[in-house]
Amino acid sequence: MLIAMDAQHQLVNAATADRQIEYYCPECVQPVRLKRGAVIVPHFAHVHATDCDAFSEGETTEHLRGKQQLATWFAASGYTVRLEAGLPEIHHSARISWFDEVQRNHSR
Repeated sequence: MLIAMDAQHQLVNAATADRQIEYYCPECVQPVRLKRGAVIVPHFAHVHATDCDAFSEGETTEHLRGKQQLATWFAASGYTVRLEAGLPEIHHSARISWFDEVQRNHSR
């Protein structure tokens, strides 16, 4: 997952996250670990095995990079972008959501 929640319930992108802060899954609220290095795409992973329905562990580097590239492209094209927006009614998350100028939601 590219986005996690801090203790103040603020959403934080793994690319800019502080290594000294504890983070939690925004859906199941279980602890997650920041993984950021020279080779892998910055992301969060659950500390312990979990039954979290919203996020699948083991996303490939290509999948994580693709989500980030799509978000960057949509933002540069003038859309408002949200990564991994929770969809509580179906216990899942949209990997990426973008909104046009009249705030129509386009989620995938």
